[in-house]
Amino acid sequence: MVLVTGRELRDLQTVFDRFDLFDLVVAENGALLYRPQTREEKCVAEPPRPPWRSGYGARRYPAAYRPVIVATREPYEVAALEVVRELGLEWQVIFNKGAVMLLRRV
Repeated sequence: MVLVTGRELRDLQTVFDRFDLFDLVVAENGALLYRPQTREEKCVAEPPRPPWRSGYGARRYPAAYRPVIVATREPYEVAALEVVRELGLEWQVIFNKGAVMLLRRV
């Protein structure tokens, strides 16, 4: 059985502890595969470029840097979009109940 979710894996692990029910978890809007039996994580896209990792965006808004996505919350979507434009990235922005997730287009 497969669990498919747009949520960040770490966030999901704080509210759900029955991953043992699944053979595979597809998380972070399809960007991360997780095998509960081995605890193996596999990114299906490249990680954020160095400017993201060096905190370029974090100087303008609070952000969490996951293996494949950059996550923030409303009302920081405008600042996040400005960083995407300034870096010339082909990324998509996903909105979900106050969460704002930036990830590569694949």
